[in-house]
Amino acid sequence: MSVKKVILIGSGVRETYLAKRLFIDTNGQIAITVILTKRNPEISSYAKNVFLINDFTLETFLSNKNVEVFINKNFKDIDFAVIGPELPLQQGFADFFESIGIKTIGPKMGLAKLETSKLFCREFLRVNNLSKLSPMWCDIKDMERKKVSNIFNNLSSKYGNIVVKKTGLCGGKGVKVQGVDFTQYSEIEEFIFNGEEKAGDIIFEERLLGKEFSMMSLYNPNGVIYHLPPVKDYKRRFNGNSGPNTGSMGALVDKNNTLDFLSQDDLNLVKKYNKEILSHLHGYRGVFYGSYIKTNGVIKLIEVNCRFGDPEGVLALELFTGNLYELFSSICSNSIDRIPLQFSKNAILGIYMVPKEYAVESADIGESAGSLRNVIYFTGDYDRYMDNMIMGDVRFNGETYFTGSSRTLFVYGTENSLSNCINKVNGLVKFVGGSLDYRTDIGNEFIQDSYESCGVSVDRANQALALIKSDIVSTYNKNVTSEYGAFSGEYKLGNETLLASIDGVGTKSKFVTDLLGEEGYLTLGIDLINHSINDILVQGGKPLFFLDYFGTGHLNAIELRNFVCGIAHECKKHDVVLIGGETAEMPGFYKHESSSELVGCIVGVKDKRFHALNKNIESGDVLVYIDSSGPHTNGYSFIRKLNLSEHIVAEVPELIAPHRCYYKEVMDLLEKYGNGFIKGMCHITGGGLFENLKRIIPDNLFKTMDIKLNDIELPIWAEFLMDCSEITKKELLKIFNCGIGYVLIISPEDYARIIEDENNDLTYLGKL
Repeated sequence: MSVKKVILIGSGVRETYLAKRLFIDTNGQIAITVILTKRNPEISSYAKNVFLINDFTLETFLSNKNVEVFINKNFKDIDFAVIGPELPLQQGFADFFESIGIKTIGPKMGLAKLETSKLFCREFLRVNNLSKLSPMWCDIKDMERKKVSNIFNNLSSKYGNIVVKKTGLCGGKGVKVQGVDFTQYSEIEEFIFNGEEKAGDIIFEERLLGKEFSMMSLYNPNGVIYHLPPVKDYKRRFNGNSGPNTGSMGALVDKNNTLDFLSQDDLNLVKKYNKEILSHLHGYRGVFYGSYIKTNGVIKLIEVNCRFGDPEGVLALELFTGNLYELFSSICSNSIDRIPLQFSKNAILGIYMVPKEYAVESADIGESAGSLRNVIYFTGDYDRYMDNMIMGDVRFNGETYFTGSSRTLFVYGTENSLSNCINKVNGLVKFVGGSLDYRTDIGNEFIQDSYESCGVSVDRANQALALIKSDIVSTYNKNVTSEYGAFSGEYKLGNETLLASIDGVGTKSKFVTDLLGEEGYLTLGIDLINHSINDILVQGGKPLFFLDYFGTGHLNAIELRNFVCGIAHECKKHDVVLIGGETAEMPGFYKHESSSELVGCIVGVKDKRFHALNKNIESGDVLVYIDSSGPHTNGYSFIRKLNLSEHIVAEVPELIAPHRCYYKEVMDLLEKYGNGFIKGMCHITGGGLFENLKRIIPDNLFKTMDIKLNDIELPIWAEFLMDCSEITKKELLKIFNCGIGYVLIISPEDYARIIEDENNDLTYLGKL
């Protein structure tokens, strides 16, 4: 087998991946020459020749005598060159290579202006009747301050928020978004003028809201085009897409080579757009990268790159199942149509690990970095996980790895779902030590809700409730004092207000009885009555009487007795009368004869000490909570799907613990701190923390509520559910109470009182 010879320019993650992939796909029968500005130890391990130059200007490149000698001696034997970063494209590296007969993956300087000048790109689209792809834009180069200010204000009033872009190369960081990076024109003025009296090379664009993505296409001068899978990139530095723009903090492709917000028509349209643009680029060879946004059902082009994205190119090529060397060779020989382009149907997701100061502080950490915080190290079975890690801006002094100033490591996973990709990546980053930071929310918005995957949809339930609302409300009269959707209904009768609620145990009945048999019905009876008491307690109700329903395919007297015994036990504890009920045996109705449906209805009376409950909640109030005893009666469709053994459940007894009743604790707090102590109460049931808080907190306060998810300490049973499933913490809080059983809203003054009193079971949650 003859040895292949290629030139690769660049030293980041993208170039390291390309070197590694070319090496693997040729079984090591390749001589890779890398030209880089930063010494990357991993890319060097795949290279036969390494040339380190100060910068990617063509002048610097050609002035390096070692490079000149190598090129003059070997250019006839080079199969092709691959240009990774944008700066060498701008500097005309492709022009030089092509002039001496080296075919290049990367367009010549004139065509690369589509990326290197955003103004050129917008003008190109206009001249070629492709303005339909562009958002509204305006060139303000060389304009006076006053004129620019007027233009900005006029555009802002017409289009809303404006995006300010430097038109040249800025490594993905030359963009400022109104409403995100700045609010007033005065805040962005220095960015526009940079100390000069006239505007710099700047354009204004209307801010488009929607889902951003990219599609890369491979093209050669004979007009053949191949499209790679669409990729979703995350530019913002911190979780929640906050903080400054970066080159990228991570990216993903969903299974089946798509993204869930793109229809097949969308994908076809984007392919068409890429093809239309490329049809006007005569002589173009290499990668065309279209960055798009789907906004209000319309696809718009944000910008263009003339190279593989970093890391978008890594993810798309990792899904490519063919031979990368042969693919690149076919592009350079204008025979790309002879290579079938096939991709794995798996999902793929990757994140960047970066120095903590990345994109936040200006810090250039050189090769001789000596600060301990910049040391990085790897633990465990190195060879096992390094297949899924790629070095970027990393230094190595022969003994120790150091971070540079830019993106350090790219960690990725290819699995059959995005959830599994996230789990894979989360597992891999644990093997990396040192002062590195990374986003933990990448891909979360595309994960199918775990509860819905079990056949239970919170959204469907909300839609159904919305449909029946008008029919229910139409029956109300002047005696109804509660709003639709409250925990319980309120009905004024003379000088008293009655409260009533109905609920069931749900699929917990199947989970518990499968494990405990007949005895399980005792705990299920406790579940039912306690859940019901809590649902009227949140509206200030004192329970009076209770009715139960026991439906089954085959009546078992012991099961029924245990169920009623559990209810009666708790009724006596809280001075409630079990006034009646219904037992229904319906053979053939239930799927399994042993299945049972357990429902209860409770009636209570309003405790006059709670006359102002939920009416005076205001900004500054504090949320505290009482611990739950376990999942209570919610989320068991999800728990059952985990197929937990009796032995495992025995190690986590909270999963079958009865629902806690909070009546006594609440009454004791009133007795201790006074009648006005509690301003609002919330029982955390189905829908989790936020869906339930939404039921009692005014909209304006709910939207600004200060509850930090990272500060919520999960109980053992919740951690256990995360460990044995694909569920994230955010998603867990949408399904389960996560240890937060009952929330109280109190004034800041009263919160100061309970802080001083160590003899209470209240835990701080957040504030309004």
